[in-house]
Order: sequence, then structure tokens, then C-alpha cells
Amino acid sequence: MKRFYIVLLLSVACVLKAEAQATLQSSDAITGFSAIPQETTYVHYNAPLLLTGEYLYYKLYCLDTQTKQATSISKIGYVELIGSDLKTVFKHKVLLNNGVGSGDFFVPPSLPSGNYKLLGYTQWMTNSSKKNFFQQDISIINPYQENQSAILAPKVESSETMNNQENSLPSVPSESKSSLVKLELSSKQYGTRNLVSASLSSLKNENGNYSISVRKVDEISGIPKRISAAFDDAVKAENGKNKPNIGTLIALPELRGELISGKVMRNGSPVPNKEIAFSIPGGNYLFEIAETDASGTFYINLDSSYDQTHAYAQVLDPEAASYEILFFQAPSVATKTLDFYQFTLQKSDQEKLLKRSIYNQVENGYFTVKTDSVLPAPRVDRFYGKPSVSYNLDDYTRFPTIRETLLEVIDNAWVKNIGDGKSVFQVRAQDNSFDINALPLVLVDGVYIQDHNDFVDYNARKVQRVHILKDQYYLGSKVFQGVLDFETIKNDYESLVYKDYVKKVELFKPQPQKDYYKPVYTLDNEDKTKRIPDFRNQLLWMPNVRMHTSEVDFSFYTSDNVGTYVVEVEGFTESGAPVSISESFVVKE
Repeated sequence: MKRFYIVLLLSVACVLKAEAQATLQSSDAITGFSAIPQETTYVHYNAPLLLTGEYLYYKLYCLDTQTKQATSISKIGYVELIGSDLKTVFKHKVLLNNGVGSGDFFVPPSLPSGNYKLLGYTQWMTNSSKKNFFQQDISIINPYQENQSAILAPKVESSETMNNQENSLPSVPSESKSSLVKLELSSKQYGTRNLVSASLSSLKNENGNYSISVRKVDEISGIPKRISAAFDDAVKAENGKNKPNIGTLIALPELRGELISGKVMRNGSPVPNKEIAFSIPGGNYLFEIAETDASGTFYINLDSSYDQTHAYAQVLDPEAASYEILFFQAPSVATKTLDFYQFTLQKSDQEKLLKRSIYNQVENGYFTVKTDSVLPAPRVDRFYGKPSVSYNLDDYTRFPTIRETLLEVIDNAWVKNIGDGKSVFQVRAQDNSFDINALPLVLVDGVYIQDHNDFVDYNARKVQRVHILKDQYYLGSKVFQGVLDFETIKNDYESLVYKDYVKKVELFKPQPQKDYYKPVYTLDNEDKTKRIPDFRNQLLWMPNVRMHTSEVDFSFYTSDNVGTYVVEVEGFTESGAPVSISESFVVKE
């Protein structure tokens, strides 16, 4: 069934020229659009009440609204935090792998105390006529700013109000069970810096995808958290999609990865049928060529991970400097109708807040020894496949320039003078023929070289390798006679990109994958750890727990922060059933 919908979606995309936003131009496109399933999102987050200096951890689940199974439609999701003033605090792009992705946000000391809303959605969901995207209230306390008017309770409180306030303080959380998955802890009570062993097992022998949070029970009364089971009911009530007509503007899902779009302008008018070279530079570079449509709009699909935070774009034209390249912003959902929970801080919370703030400052003071590990982007194979020949220039006599290096070292590639002081690179075809009008694709650290004169006399001692493809190569509507791919020693050629027709654009990069910090306290490392304070209230965050067997074991260490903690498991089974489990334990001195 999933394969059927993907094929159907591709057919609609073909009708609409695979645009991120497009106009439905026929009844066939409307039929295809209406048949594609809707998506919804659920976000498991670690806490509804945070202090500045703490982390908001989240995992985004993207689901089919009917089956609740992980969707294979969107490959990109968005998580956003909105203030009660409707201004965006952060907006993250999240890579979705089999319908799930994760990230985190450090709450900065510049953020004022107040009430916020956490949103989760996909581009495909922006077509919905109802609020089927995830939204949940988050309260943030900034104890370092004087102005706390957004969260302070009235100064004058009656005895009745005070009594109700005391009665509303959170108690030990009720432990929730599930008929689908079982959570077991090795004990219900631990000392400080003790090992906690736990297991997660399927009661129905069904696979699932889950996230685990272990956090101290908040002593400050805040917003109740939404669990996946409750969210399931909310989605059913909000299920709906706009009824399109011919001429309706819709947003297509990011089916194959990130979709970057923009427009090419010249003298204030859009330019159709114009090719754009797009490079994300570096040793792990990405390169694409796109062509503008009738409205001057281009679309670039990025289906691989990358390291850089910026890219370079240029119009392929001898008069490239006369064009302007504009990039569109990422999609968003309507936020004007959001209702915000009005959290208020009570006078009785003062001592609890002070203690938590002190612990938080101590933890941040030792940040350098408690860092998370960012996982590097997977190495991407060069887009043109395995080159026919690669040259490591350290294996040969070094020559001063690229022109001389090609002449003395590289077979089947050379620099040809074409008059007026201009030169071009040439690559001999497999049948040993060559044509001056069929130029090769020339890249340096992934940066497209449009004017070959910019590189023919470059210092070859800065180049590590040369990769050559002799075959005729097709990219978009462009045809190249071979590929010359230069790799500098420091992967820093981009620092020399100074052409006025090359536009540098900052990328809205997806959140990196991380291994989150977990201390280990054993006799072997006691000398190293005993002098490092540990006042964590977030003991564990595991966003990627895939149950492929009957049981998953996990463990973590308690901190010096005594109190009641809760192990919280959220997620969905392979068949789409929501799972929400929690077990509490106590940490004593």
C-alpha cells in the first residue's frame, strides 16, 4: 500500500513539475492530490517547564493519520518554538528516517520568562484545513532577568488561593502501564551515582520505535504533558484536508529529502529555462544543476547529508553577473490562532527555583567535560559514481600550476588556449575524440568552475587529488564531455570564490545526529570523576530506540541531585498503536 501511494505521489509531482508549491492545473492532479494520505506528527519532549541554560530534547514522529503507522511520504519535518508574542524562538529542520527524527535546543539566557508553544509539522501538512499538526505548551523561566511579569502570580493572594496552590503541587507521578510494551527497573530506590538497569520488552511480539526520557519530577507546578495515546484522539478530531480546485496552490511533501527552492531574476523579471549550479563545498561536497521553470523558479533536491552550513549558487550563462538569485524561506504553519497556557510562578516556588538554578549553573560550568558527541555526516559517494582514474599528486613530481600538472602528470586531460588570453580544460572521450564545444564539468572541492581561466594557473601544490571521468556526463539538461574533479589538501578552495555572480547562501541545515552524554561511575574511573560535580536532573535521553527483538536493555547512572525521577517511554508500534509508559524511582543520599 505504501508503495502505491509513493507511485501516486510521483505521478502528481510529475503533473506539477515536482515543485515545492504548485498550482493544480488539471482534474487528474486534483484526483492524485486527494488520494494521497494525510500526515500528522507527534513530538515526545523531555519537559514542559524549563529554565534558561537547560536543554529541550525532542523526537518527532511523522504518522499516517488513518493507520498511525510511520509515513514514508515526507523525509523532512519541522519543529518550532513560538512565543506568546507569535515570534519564532527557533525553527529546526529534522531529517526523517522511516518517519522519525530528533534534535535538541539549548535555552539561551537571552530568552525571557514566558509561555511558549512547541510545534511539529511537515510541508505536506500545511495543506490541511485543520490543526492536525502537533502543538504543546512549554513554559520557560529565566531567573537571571528582572522582568518576570509574564509568569508572576498576583502579589495579593487570599488564603483560599494559597491553599489551592499548595494542593496543586505535583505529587509522585502515577505509573502508567501498557498492554503492548513492558518497562522494568532493577530497583525502585538508588543512591547517588548508582547504576540503574532497565529493560523494555514487547508483550505482543511486535516491533516498535520509541524514545526514552529519564528526568527528575518537577517540584514546580507546571503544564501537564501530552502523551501519544491522548494525541491520537486529538488527531481524529482535527482530521481534515482542504478541498482543492483547479488553480489551487498546494505544497508538495519533501519526498526525497530537503527541497531548496528559489527564483532567478533579471532586470526585475523572472527568467525561465535558465540553469543553476548549486554547490555545498568541502571534502564531503554535494553538487546539483537545476533549471528554472516558466515562472523562473528552480528546485534543488538534497537527498544526502552534508557538513557545511552554506552553499554557492550561480547562473550558467556568460553574462551570469546580470542575474539575481533569490532563495525562498522554509514553509510554516499558521500561528495566529494559537492559544497559550498561562503558567504562573508562585511565591512558594522561590526556594525550589533557587536550588534548581544553582544546580543548573554548576552543570553548565562543567559543560566542557560533559559534551554530547555530534555524529559526522555519512561520507557521500561522488555524484558521478566511481571515476575512471584518480591521481594522488603526492605520488608524482609536483609542478607549480594546474596547467603544467595536467600536461606532465594527468593522462587524457589538458588545457587548451582558445584565443584572447582565454583557456579551457579538455577531457578526451573514451573513443579518443574531443570537441572544443563539449567542455568538461570542472569542480574544485565541489565548487563549480564556470570560467576555466579562474583555475588553470592555480597553485597545484595546494591540490591533493584529481579525479577524471572520461565518459560523456549528463546532469539535468546539461551535457559535459567528462568530469575533472579537483580536491585540495585543506578542502578550502571556497575561500577564493570571489566572483560577483557566485551567490553564497546560508543553509537551513537539518539537525545533526548526536550521542548524548552519559557519565560512567566505576571504581576504575573514580579518581577522574569524584571531583566533578553532577547535579543533572535529566539523567537520560535516548531518542532512537528500535525494538526489533522481544527485549531492549538500557542503563544509566544517577546524579548527586536527590529526589524522585520518572522513566518515560513514548512511541508507536510497527502497526501504529501508541505506547506511553512511565515508572518512577527515588534517588537518596
